[in-house]
Amino acid sequence: MEFMKILKSPDGKLIISDAVAQLPLRDRSVINNLFGLLDNDPLSQSELAEMQGCSRQRIHIIKRRALSRLERIIEEQRVNK
Repeated sequence: MEFMKILKSPDGKLIISDAVAQLPLRDRSVINNLFGLLDNDPLSQSELAEMQGCSRQRIHIIKRRALSRLERIIEEQRVNK
């Protein structure tokens, strides 16, 4: 799955929003802030790490895990249509 490709598709924001809503709170926060999904400007991993009180590396790990979870969620949604 290419997150940005889906996001830029006509129904992309809705697909991503539905999937992100199923993530745990911390994963959801990281994805929303890094990609600017809540009509805010995207933050860098460093900016988000400072906001969350953790390292940039920790944000990177959470981002990778969340994107993997999103991929599974979106695939399940496609199969169940």
